Amino acid sequence: MKLRAKDTAAGLPGSRHADLGHDDTGGEHGDLAFRHIEVCRISRYERQPRSAENPAYGRLKAAIRREGLMQPLAVTRRQGAAGYVLWGGGSTRLRILKELAAETGESRFAVAQCLLRPWRGEAELLLSHVKENELRGAVPFVDLAVAVANLRAMLERQAGTAFDERRLARRLGALGLEIDCATITLATYVVERLTPALPLAAQGLSRSNIESTRTLDRGARALWRDWSIDAVEEYDRVFRTLCARYDGPGWAVSDVRRALVEEMAVRGDRSAQAVALELQARLSRLVTDGDNR
Repeated sequence: MKLRAKDTAAGLPGSRHADLGHDDTGGEHGDLAFRHIEVCRISRYERQPRSAENPAYGRLKAAIRREGLMQPLAVTRRQGAAGYVLWGGGSTRLRILKELAAETGESRFAVAQCLLRPWRGEAELLLSHVKENELRGAVPFVDLAVAVANLRAMLERQAGTAFDERRLARRLGALGLEIDCATITLATYVVERLTPALPLAAQGLSRSNIESTRTLDRGARALWRDWSIDAVEEYDRVFRTLCARYDGPGWAVSDVRRALVEEMAVRGDRSAQAVALELQARLSRLVTDGDNR
Protein backbone atom coordinates (compact mmCIF):
# COMPACT_ATOMS: atom_id res chain seq x y z
CA MET A 1 0.00 0.00 0.00
CA LYS A 2 1.41 3.36 -1.01
CA LEU A 3 0.90 6.63 0.78
CA ARG A 4 1.22 10.12 -0.56
CA ALA A 5 3.73 12.41 1.09
CA LYS A 6 2.14 14.04 4.10
CA ASP A 7 2.29 17.71 5.01
CA THR A 8 4.94 19.04 7.36
CA ALA A 9 4.88 22.23 9.37
CA ALA A 10 7.95 23.86 7.87
CA GLY A 11 7.42 26.19 4.98
CA LEU A 12 3.68 25.73 4.60
CA PRO A 13 1.79 28.71 3.23
CA GLY A 14 -0.36 30.46 5.78
CA SER A 15 1.38 29.09 8.87
CA ARG A 16 1.83 31.57 11.70
CA HIS A 17 3.15 31.77 15.22
CA ALA A 18 1.34 32.86 18.34
CA ASP A 19 2.17 33.35 21.99
CA LEU A 20 1.11 31.20 24.89
CA GLY A 21 -2.46 31.95 25.84
CA HIS A 22 -3.71 32.93 22.38
CA ASP A 23 -6.47 30.40 21.86
CA ASP A 24 -8.56 29.83 18.76
CA THR A 25 -9.91 27.03 16.60
CA GLY A 26 -6.60 26.75 14.87
CA GLY A 27 -6.97 28.07 11.41
CA GLU A 28 -10.56 28.73 10.50
CA HIS A 29 -9.40 29.73 7.03
CA GLY A 30 -7.21 26.68 6.43
CA ASP A 31 -3.98 28.02 7.91
CA LEU A 32 -1.70 26.43 10.49
CA ALA A 33 -0.72 27.97 13.81
CA PHE A 34 1.94 27.28 16.41
CA ARG A 35 0.71 27.34 20.01
CA HIS A 36 2.10 26.57 23.45
CA ILE A 37 -0.56 24.35 25.03
CA GLU A 38 -0.74 22.69 28.43
CA VAL A 39 -0.44 18.95 27.92
CA CYS A 40 -3.32 18.35 30.31
CA ARG A 41 -5.56 19.94 27.66
CA ILE A 42 -4.44 17.51 24.96
CA SER A 43 -5.95 14.04 24.56
CA ARG A 44 -4.68 11.07 22.64
CA TYR A 45 -6.83 10.10 19.69
CA GLU A 46 -9.34 7.46 20.80
CA ARG A 47 -9.20 5.60 17.47
CA GLN A 48 -5.41 5.54 17.31
CA PRO A 49 -4.69 2.74 14.78
CA ARG A 50 -1.67 1.34 16.63
CA SER A 51 -2.77 -0.64 19.67
CA ALA A 52 0.65 -1.97 20.76
CA GLU A 53 2.99 0.11 22.90
CA ASN A 54 5.86 1.81 21.11
CA PRO A 55 8.92 -0.47 21.58
CA ALA A 56 11.14 2.61 21.84
CA TYR A 57 9.11 4.03 24.73
CA GLY A 58 11.84 3.78 27.38
CA ARG A 59 14.53 5.26 25.17
CA LEU A 60 12.24 8.09 24.02
CA LYS A 61 11.27 8.95 27.59
CA ALA A 62 14.92 9.19 28.61
CA ALA A 63 15.64 11.46 25.65
CA ILE A 64 12.71 13.79 26.40
CA ARG A 65 13.67 13.92 30.10
CA ARG A 66 17.19 14.92 29.09
CA GLU A 67 16.55 17.23 26.14
CA GLY A 68 12.88 18.17 26.27
CA LEU A 69 10.43 17.79 23.41
CA MET A 70 12.38 18.32 20.21
CA GLN A 71 9.45 18.06 17.76
CA PRO A 72 6.11 19.90 18.14
CA LEU A 73 2.97 17.88 18.69
CA ALA A 74 0.39 18.20 15.92
CA VAL A 75 -3.08 18.81 17.34
CA THR A 76 -6.52 19.91 16.27
CA ARG A 77 -9.70 20.87 18.09
CA ARG A 78 -13.14 19.51 17.42
CA GLN A 79 -15.88 22.06 16.96
CA GLY A 80 -17.17 23.17 20.35
CA ALA A 81 -14.51 21.27 22.31
CA ALA A 82 -12.56 22.90 25.12
CA GLY A 83 -9.46 20.74 24.70
CA TYR A 84 -7.34 19.43 21.87
CA VAL A 85 -6.75 16.04 20.29
CA LEU A 86 -3.61 14.72 18.66
CA TRP A 87 -3.40 14.89 14.88
CA GLY A 88 -1.35 12.30 12.99
CA GLY A 89 0.48 10.50 15.79
CA GLY A 90 2.29 11.65 18.89
CA SER A 91 0.57 9.41 21.46
CA THR A 92 3.83 8.17 22.94
CA ARG A 93 5.32 11.65 23.24
CA LEU A 94 2.15 13.02 24.83
CA ARG A 95 2.02 10.21 27.37
CA ILE A 96 5.68 10.76 28.25
CA LEU A 97 5.20 14.50 28.70
CA LYS A 98 2.27 13.95 31.04
CA GLU A 99 4.23 11.39 33.05
CA LEU A 100 7.30 13.63 33.32
CA ALA A 101 5.17 16.63 34.29
CA ALA A 102 3.66 14.58 37.13
CA GLU A 103 7.01 13.09 38.16
CA THR A 104 9.14 16.25 38.08
CA GLY A 105 6.72 19.16 38.38
CA GLU A 106 8.79 20.98 35.74
CA SER A 107 6.93 23.41 33.49
CA ARG A 108 8.96 22.38 30.44
CA PHE A 109 7.04 19.10 30.46
CA ALA A 110 3.67 20.60 31.39
CA VAL A 111 3.49 22.87 28.33
CA ALA A 112 4.31 21.74 24.79
CA GLN A 113 4.85 23.57 21.56
CA CYS A 114 2.14 22.37 19.17
CA LEU A 115 1.25 22.77 15.54
CA LEU A 116 -2.46 23.53 15.59
CA ARG A 117 -4.23 22.28 12.50
CA PRO A 118 -7.68 23.40 11.36
CA TRP A 119 -10.55 21.03 12.09
CA ARG A 120 -11.48 19.02 8.98
CA GLY A 121 -13.80 16.37 10.38
CA GLU A 122 -13.56 12.92 11.97
CA ALA A 123 -12.65 11.07 8.78
CA GLU A 124 -9.65 13.28 8.07
CA LEU A 125 -8.55 13.05 11.72
CA LEU A 126 -8.52 9.26 11.56
CA LEU A 127 -6.79 9.38 8.17
CA SER A 128 -4.03 11.54 9.62
CA HIS A 129 -3.23 8.85 12.18
CA VAL A 130 -3.44 5.98 9.69
CA LYS A 131 -1.08 7.74 7.27
CA GLU A 132 1.40 8.67 9.97
CA ASN A 133 1.57 5.14 11.37
CA GLU A 134 1.77 3.55 7.93
CA LEU A 135 4.65 5.81 6.97
CA ARG A 136 6.44 4.59 10.08
CA GLY A 137 5.52 0.96 9.37
CA ALA A 138 3.97 0.80 12.82
CA VAL A 139 0.50 -0.62 12.22
CA PRO A 140 -0.23 -4.36 12.42
CA PHE A 141 -2.63 -5.40 9.67
CA VAL A 142 -5.43 -6.09 12.15
CA ASP A 143 -5.21 -2.49 13.42
CA LEU A 144 -5.20 -1.20 9.85
CA ALA A 145 -8.29 -3.30 9.13
CA VAL A 146 -10.17 -1.72 12.04
CA ALA A 147 -9.11 1.73 10.86
CA VAL A 148 -10.31 1.03 7.31
CA ALA A 149 -13.66 -0.18 8.67
CA ASN A 150 -14.02 3.01 10.73
CA LEU A 151 -13.10 5.17 7.75
CA ARG A 152 -15.61 3.36 5.59
CA ALA A 153 -18.38 3.94 8.13
CA MET A 154 -17.51 7.64 8.46
CA LEU A 155 -17.35 8.24 4.71
CA GLU A 156 -20.58 6.33 4.10
CA ARG A 157 -22.35 8.44 6.72
CA GLN A 158 -21.07 11.59 5.06
CA ALA A 159 -22.16 10.43 1.60
CA GLY A 160 -25.43 8.86 2.76
CA THR A 161 -24.73 5.73 0.71
CA ALA A 162 -22.75 2.49 0.88
CA PHE A 163 -19.29 2.24 -0.71
CA ASP A 164 -18.09 -0.86 -2.54
CA GLU A 165 -14.36 -1.63 -2.51
CA ARG A 166 -13.59 0.30 -5.70
CA ARG A 167 -15.43 3.42 -4.63
CA LEU A 168 -13.88 3.33 -1.17
CA ALA A 169 -10.40 2.93 -2.67
CA ARG A 170 -10.99 5.95 -4.94
CA ARG A 171 -12.32 8.07 -2.08
CA LEU A 172 -9.43 7.19 0.24
CA GLY A 173 -6.97 7.85 -2.58
CA ALA A 174 -8.44 11.31 -3.04
CA LEU A 175 -7.85 11.91 0.67
CA GLY A 176 -4.21 10.82 0.45
CA LEU A 177 -4.39 7.14 1.44
CA GLU A 178 -3.69 4.91 -1.53
CA ILE A 179 -5.07 1.47 -0.75
CA ASP A 180 -6.05 -1.23 -3.23
CA CYS A 181 -9.29 -3.21 -3.40
CA ALA A 182 -7.61 -6.46 -2.32
CA THR A 183 -6.42 -4.82 0.91
CA ILE A 184 -9.89 -3.43 1.58
CA THR A 185 -11.44 -6.87 0.97
CA LEU A 186 -8.97 -8.52 3.36
CA ALA A 187 -9.53 -5.79 5.96
CA THR A 188 -13.28 -6.40 5.78
CA TYR A 189 -12.70 -10.13 6.31
CA VAL A 190 -10.60 -9.41 9.38
CA VAL A 191 -13.19 -7.18 11.02
CA GLU A 192 -16.35 -9.08 10.10
CA ARG A 193 -15.19 -12.71 10.36
CA LEU A 194 -11.70 -13.34 11.68
CA THR A 195 -11.41 -11.10 14.74
CA PRO A 196 -14.73 -12.30 16.24
CA ALA A 197 -13.51 -15.89 15.82
CA LEU A 198 -9.97 -15.20 17.09
CA PRO A 199 -10.20 -12.46 19.74
CA LEU A 200 -6.87 -13.48 21.31
CA ALA A 201 -4.73 -14.47 18.33
CA ALA A 202 -5.90 -12.03 15.67
CA GLN A 203 -3.80 -9.09 16.86
CA GLY A 204 -0.56 -11.03 16.39
CA LEU A 205 -1.30 -12.27 12.86
CA SER A 206 0.64 -10.95 9.90
CA ARG A 207 -1.02 -10.14 6.62
CA SER A 208 0.27 -13.38 5.10
CA ASN A 209 -1.23 -15.37 8.02
CA ILE A 210 -4.55 -13.65 7.48
CA GLU A 211 -4.47 -14.26 3.73
CA SER A 212 -3.77 -17.97 4.33
CA THR A 213 -6.65 -18.18 6.80
CA ARG A 214 -9.06 -16.48 4.43
CA THR A 215 -8.03 -18.77 1.57
CA LEU A 216 -8.60 -21.83 3.78
CA ASP A 217 -11.95 -20.46 4.92
CA ARG A 218 -13.14 -19.80 1.37
CA GLY A 219 -11.90 -23.15 0.03
CA ALA A 220 -13.31 -25.22 2.89
CA ARG A 221 -16.64 -23.40 2.79
CA ALA A 222 -17.00 -24.02 -0.96
CA LEU A 223 -16.12 -27.71 -0.55
CA TRP A 224 -18.60 -28.06 2.31
CA ARG A 225 -21.30 -26.53 0.12
CA ASP A 226 -20.47 -28.46 -3.07
CA TRP A 227 -20.37 -31.81 -1.30
CA SER A 228 -23.61 -30.97 0.58
CA ILE A 229 -21.99 -31.91 3.86
CA ASP A 230 -24.45 -29.76 5.79
CA ALA A 231 -26.02 -26.32 5.67
CA VAL A 232 -23.55 -23.55 4.87
CA GLU A 233 -24.61 -21.82 8.10
CA GLU A 234 -23.42 -24.92 9.94
CA TYR A 235 -20.03 -24.60 8.28
CA ASP A 236 -19.78 -21.03 9.58
CA ARG A 237 -20.55 -22.25 13.10
CA VAL A 238 -17.97 -25.05 12.83
CA PHE A 239 -15.31 -22.66 11.52
CA ARG A 240 -15.86 -20.25 14.42
CA THR A 241 -15.81 -23.12 16.93
CA LEU A 242 -12.55 -24.54 15.59
CA CYS A 243 -10.88 -21.14 15.51
CA ALA A 244 -11.90 -20.59 19.12
CA ARG A 245 -10.53 -24.02 20.08
CA TYR A 246 -7.02 -23.00 19.02
CA ASP A 247 -7.24 -19.28 19.80
CA GLY A 248 -4.18 -18.05 21.65
CA PRO A 249 -0.52 -17.05 21.18
CA GLY A 250 0.38 -20.34 19.49
CA TRP A 251 -2.45 -20.23 16.97
CA ALA A 252 -1.66 -21.70 13.53
CA VAL A 253 -3.85 -22.00 10.46
CA SER A 254 -2.60 -25.57 9.97
CA ASP A 255 -4.38 -26.65 13.17
CA VAL A 256 -7.72 -25.31 11.93
CA ARG A 257 -7.16 -26.87 8.51
CA ARG A 258 -6.50 -30.28 10.00
CA ALA A 259 -9.56 -30.02 12.24
CA LEU A 260 -11.77 -28.93 9.33
CA VAL A 261 -10.64 -31.94 7.29
CA GLU A 262 -11.52 -34.28 10.15
CA GLU A 263 -14.91 -32.59 10.66
CA MET A 264 -15.81 -32.79 6.97
CA ALA A 265 -14.68 -36.41 6.73
CA VAL A 266 -16.96 -37.45 9.59
CA ARG A 267 -19.96 -35.40 8.54
CA GLY A 268 -19.61 -36.26 4.85
CA ASP A 269 -18.86 -39.95 5.41
CA ARG A 270 -15.64 -39.73 3.43
CA SER A 271 -12.05 -40.55 4.17
CA ALA A 272 -9.90 -37.81 5.67
CA GLN A 273 -7.41 -38.40 2.84
CA ALA A 274 -10.05 -37.74 0.16
CA VAL A 275 -11.15 -34.54 1.88
CA ALA A 276 -7.56 -33.38 2.35
CA LEU A 277 -6.69 -33.96 -1.32
CA GLU A 278 -9.77 -32.16 -2.63
CA LEU A 279 -9.29 -29.28 -0.22
CA GLN A 280 -5.65 -28.92 -1.26
CA ALA A 281 -6.67 -28.81 -4.93
CA ARG A 282 -9.18 -26.06 -4.25
CA LEU A 283 -6.77 -24.02 -2.18
CA SER A 284 -4.14 -24.30 -4.90
CA ARG A 285 -6.60 -22.98 -7.48
CA LEU A 286 -7.54 -20.06 -5.22
CA VAL A 287 -3.88 -19.13 -4.77
CA THR A 288 -3.20 -19.45 -8.50
CA ASP A 289 -6.24 -17.36 -9.44
CA GLY A 290 -5.49 -14.76 -6.78
CA ASP A 291 -7.69 -14.98 -3.70
CA ASN A 292 -8.85 -11.39 -3.69
CA ARG A 293 -12.52 -11.65 -4.50
